[in-house]
Amino acid sequence: MESWIKIKAGRQEMEDFYFNDPEISVKWYERTKNGLYKCLIRHRELPSELEGTFTINELRSILHE
Repeated sequence: MESWIKIKAGRQEMEDFYFNDPEISVKWYERTKNGLYKCLIRHRELPSELEGTFTINELRSILHE
């Protein structure tokens, strides 16, 4: 499943997330504002697409349950 979301993170934190998360695949991201990124992520099936703005920790807690 894929979702378009926004992630609030620092540059290094976003790069680590992009390259190192085994269960969430960040297919594309773009920095839009200071610490805010538009992202297309691929993740496990959920009842509906994710929507909104998340921190990386919030996203991991939702998708790694």
